[in-house]
Amino acid sequence: MGVVPTVLVLPCPAQGHVNPMMILSQRLVEKGCNIIFVTPEFIHNKMVSSMGNQGGGDNGRSPIKLVSIPDGLGPDADRNNVRELFDSILKNMPAMLERLIEDLRLKDGVRVSCIVADFVMAWALEIARKIGIRGVLFYPASAAMFALQCSIPKLIEDGIIDSNGLATTQKRFQLSPSILPMDTEFIWWAKISDSKTEKMLFNIILESMKTLESTEWCLCNSTPDLEPGALSFVPKLLPIGPLLRTYGHDQGVSERSLGQFWEEDFSCLNWLDQQPHGSVIYVAFGSTTLFDEKQFKELALGLELTNRPFLWVLRKDSDCNNKVRFPNEFKGTRGKIIEWAPQEKVGLGFNLDENGMISREEIKVKVDKLLGDENIRFKAREIKKKLMKDIDVGGRSSENLNKFINWLKDFPHMDTGSIWWAKGVDSVFGNLVFNNIVHGMQTLELTEWWLCNSTPDLEPQALSYVPKLLPIGPLLRRYDDNQGVTERSLGQFLEEDLSCINWLDQQPHTSVIYVAFGSLTHFDKKQFTEVALGLELTNRPFLWVVRQDSNCNPHEFKGNQVIVVGIRL
Repeated sequence: MGVVPTVLVLPCPAQGHVNPMMILSQRLVEKGCNIIFVTPEFIHNKMVSSMGNQGGGDNGRSPIKLVSIPDGLGPDADRNNVRELFDSILKNMPAMLERLIEDLRLKDGVRVSCIVADFVMAWALEIARKIGIRGVLFYPASAAMFALQCSIPKLIEDGIIDSNGLATTQKRFQLSPSILPMDTEFIWWAKISDSKTEKMLFNIILESMKTLESTEWCLCNSTPDLEPGALSFVPKLLPIGPLLRTYGHDQGVSERSLGQFWEEDFSCLNWLDQQPHGSVIYVAFGSTTLFDEKQFKELALGLELTNRPFLWVLRKDSDCNNKVRFPNEFKGTRGKIIEWAPQEKVGLGFNLDENGMISREEIKVKVDKLLGDENIRFKAREIKKKLMKDIDVGGRSSENLNKFINWLKDFPHMDTGSIWWAKGVDSVFGNLVFNNIVHGMQTLELTEWWLCNSTPDLEPQALSYVPKLLPIGPLLRRYDDNQGVTERSLGQFLEEDLSCINWLDQQPHTSVIYVAFGSLTHFDKKQFTEVALGLELTNRPFLWVVRQDSNCNPHEFKGNQVIVVGIRL
């Protein structure tokens, strides 16, 4: 049985990011992985609270262990202030995450195999590289939005956005012939309505994009059937979506609710079952949207004007939403309002645009057009069939997830015996070598490639782990008859003893043991004696390369089936 990979999952601390990464974690568990799901303390507390009396799911027996680390803010800090929260996360969480991984190894014996980090938390991959484990990114939104972020330098060059990421004009543009045209309204990081927060998010995107070059993949919550053009535009995107939560009868409440910040209201399911099939408008604006009084009034009355049943998810936990009141004209007789819905269970319907306000009359017109257009309904059903096929066994997203799992499991574990610079050398020399390695690794970012004396057939996983390695090996010296002695010996420090060739030709094919310890190894007398007598005990022919300064044959050594080649200094 192979080693069970332990994957550390690090989502961005927002509901729309935590939820898909939890679903991904559950899929990884189904494939035989253990999960360490790491969030800031305030997110961890929300997740545990939403499970009610079912506990946190991290009692030591669950394959998904919920772990919290501080975000660096004080207990009374406003964590709805995105700029302050992320500023603190970037300053404090990297060191805390590294300490957590070390504590897991030393105290719990848990060895993390890989970090899967939300794109916004891409700094975690630097920690993965530092401690020698694998790391991949995860992008919870559409591949088209990722392609948009990849195109930031080109958008600046073309004058569509400025160096701060803000649109310079209202116009349409196209990233690629294979991607549908967009307009500047798609530039999501410029729609925050706070210039300092917009600038911070834009800088996070720029920094995160730099990590794309050094990672094998960016897992993406999409599918080739939905976004073929965007996925081909960014080859490192590995589509494994759509990531949908399952509500199996064999699941407990705790397992079903993992990753939710608020307790789901399942009472809406009975109400939905009483409505005509495909008739309900589903209204949800996500976990961060806040309404002012005017927006709220127009939406409420617009929904009522449709004269259709609607399910409206309206949180009561925010100060702004607590202050809004339903207008007197609002009856709500055809709708059901809940605080948080089991989204995959109720089904995805018509989601209203949260960018800007529309009037109640426009709401009615758009809903009537959507629900009355049989062509749209047919296309939606066909897309749904394709998406569900993608995540079914044998589907493309399912196979991509298997590809990721195999990549995780194929990479071999190492032990400290593999740390060559710390073995068999004195501390001063070992420290010198180590410092040279650290200094040399810093140049990796500055060069296009590192030529490597290896081959993909020999080390596919290690080569994929360091994309800048270009394998050109094995590099073997040729000994052509038309070469002179000088040409054959170029690059050697010691003169070669070619007398062994005739002796080798007299031995049975592939019968000879070749023994060589390199140009730096030195033996003391005891070590040399054990090697010599051990080789003789094999009773096989062997070719032993012994430098003259190391030759101290024991008197018991006969050497009847051996040729010892002395390399002259």
